Amino acid sequence: MTSGDTLTGVSAAQLDSGMSKTLHNGLQILELLVHHPHGLSITEIAEAVGVHRTVAHRLVRTLEAHHLCRRDRFKRISSAPGWSGSPNPSSRTCARSPGPSWRS
Repeated sequence: MTSGDTLTGVSAAQLDSGMSKTLHNGLQILELLVHHPHGLSITEIAEAVGVHRTVAHRLVRTLEAHHLCRRDRFKRISSAPGWSGSPNPSSRTCARSPGPSWRS
């Protein structure tokens, strides 16, 4: 996978000014990890998403903090058990329990 390829169906070049490139990159990482069950290194993630290693590291740390990915003893990053990404956007789900209700 090269930086021009995309798993989400939206390349960075297709993002409009009202979209978040950082969020887009984080979602690309999550989908990338789903397709690599044995995990990837930070360098592999950075190359696949098309960002610098430092940026990839910050994105992964944020995803780890939200329990969406994890790092093993060999420092390989894989998707967390609660994340179930699917190539079919209509069937993507997060198996974690729902958060607090935002209704009044």
